[in-house]
Amino acid sequence: MMDLKQNFIISNTSIGSDSYLVLELLSDKKKIQQFQVEMIVRNSIPGILPIDIRQADDKIKLYYNVTSKQPLALLFSRKKFSGDEFITLLYNMVNIIRESEKYLLTESRFIID
Repeated sequence: MMDLKQNFIISNTSIGSDSYLVLELLSDKKKIQQFQVEMIVRNSIPGILPIDIRQADDKIKLYYNVTSKQPLALLFSRKKFSGDEFITLLYNMVNIIRESEKYLLTESRFIID
């Protein structure tokens, strides 16, 4: 699994009424799988956050629209899940990753944090 802090500067920002998780690439641009990023940019993939790539001054930033989304940690801290609810959540996550193969996305590149 990719270590976010070694490859990106992670921040949050708001633009208008939208909230974004921003990943700024620290290392060589070739470290990202460009065709996979383009697949996410150009397709509405169920269960995968929309992404926007912005480049300025040799910096590459990936903007994920997280408006109205809750981090898993916050969700778990606010609600006690039954065994069935937890299994359903895990099943849905696994299914999203498996279905992503149709878009040539690699399961090892997913970040669940």
